[in-house]
Amino acid sequence: MVHSWTALLPKEKRERLVLALKIKKDLSEIAGWVGPTKKGMGVPGQK
Repeated sequence: MVHSWTALLPKEKRERLVLALKIKKDLSEIAGWVGPTKKGMGVPGQK
């Protein structure tokens, strides 16, 4: 799920961004268990 533009960022920032995206994805999946959510709500790559 790493986008090509992240390669331009410093390694530390890139890792933090990837981690943030992963957390966001995990939260959206958890929210899916709790109740209905809008599909692809600000989460890249979600269908």
